[in-house]
Amino acid sequence: MNGEGTKTIVRSVARALDIVYFIANADQAPSFTAIQKETGIPKSSLSNLLKELVYREYIEYDSVHKGYRAGRTLIVLSATIINKKDINHLFSIQKKFTI
Repeated sequence: MNGEGTKTIVRSVARALDIVYFIANADQAPSFTAIQKETGIPKSSLSNLLKELVYREYIEYDSVHKGYRAGRTLIVLSATIINKKDINHLFSIQKKFTI
């Protein structure tokens, strides 16, 4: 998921962020296999990263749907950012980079 031309400095951090991004944007709770297929992360590495993200509550495992979804920490962090930031300012910065 790391875009072409984007330099990765710390691979495990990049992978964890790719996982969180994919899960947060998924319409349904993606399975381990779906995450592995989308990210290309080796199974053993993915397993460890998912365990850590679940432990820290950035994601959670949905046993009913057998997939992963955004967790408490990610939701609280997102709400905190929204409450502290001037949303208009964020969008004006984004427009500067639009081609």
